[in-house]
Amino acid sequence: MPAFYERLDAERFHATEHTRGPWSDAHQHGGPPAALCAEALLDEGPFRLAQLSVDFLRPVPLGPLRRAVEWLQRGRTRARARVTLFAGDTPVAEAHATLLLSAPLARPAAPTLVDPLPEASAPWRFDFFTAEVGYHTAMEGRLARGTWGAGPVAAWLRMTLPLIDDEPVAPALRAIAAADAAHGVAPCLAISDYTLINPTLTVVLDRDPLDDWILLDAESQAQATGIGHMAARLWDRRGLLGRVVAPLIVSPRPS
Repeated sequence: MPAFYERLDAERFHATEHTRGPWSDAHQHGGPPAALCAEALLDEGPFRLAQLSVDFLRPVPLGPLRRAVEWLQRGRTRARARVTLFAGDTPVAEAHATLLLSAPLARPAAPTLVDPLPEASAPWRFDFFTAEVGYHTAMEGRLARGTWGAGPVAAWLRMTLPLIDDEPVAPALRAIAAADAAHGVAPCLAISDYTLINPTLTVVLDRDPLDDWILLDAESQAQATGIGHMAARLWDRRGLLGRVVAPLIVSPRPS
């Protein structure tokens, strides 16, 4: 079965063509490697992944990767870990994660109605990727609000492939895999003229998504400094579940 990654052993994976990003056919979109880092941290009992901050140390290549996990703290109410992805002996991404103790509240927050739902939103896809197959073909999109390329946009995204082989995808991983696409959902400049590359990514999650669909209520901006940022609120059918923010390196495309 096609997937973003093939598992070679407990630490090693092969990134398939479905991880491919928009800026280079040889490199991955940021969503899949961020989710691969998070996948190592999910089996922690009452602790839930609350924040994941990923530094993309260099473009993450397709092909073989090794994942190393180091637990930095295991306390009563929180745990911290570092996950590093290597291509050969070279570190290509480093994630720092905070996991918090999850316990039911006596007065849970009331659900928030999200409208429109994916079934009522128009089909949509990323059309600026150069490769025929990549992240853009492994994600299904629905445009909920806004006009692509003209300011803030809200779009539903759904993984259509497993993250690893035919393994079930944990709900939190679906949110993380989608979150890195916020500036692709709402680009601040014409992608035909500029590249918008985020060297880091920070995702905060209050809870797991309800199902496959993640709504990115996204915006981005660029300044004359060549630096910008993207941000999005993350929703599911039940309401707000988290946020994502990242700086952007903004560069003109070669003419």
